[in-house]
Amino acid sequence: MAVVVEKKINNTVVRIHDDYCRSTTPEQVQEILKRIALRAKAEFNAAAEAGVELKQVASV
Repeated sequence: MAVVVEKKINNTVVRIHDDYCRSTTPEQVQEILKRIALRAKAEFNAAAEAGVELKQVASV
């Protein structure tokens, strides 16, 4: 297991290991991305309803 990508975004460090998705099928990848998008959308909607201004962060 090796870290292949490490990014710092504000106070968060994101590390992606090479074994995380080694046996993941393309269909499973799409499902993972869909779940991430749905969670992010819910957070954005909640922030908008609360009147919180979101700032752009660097892309990973």
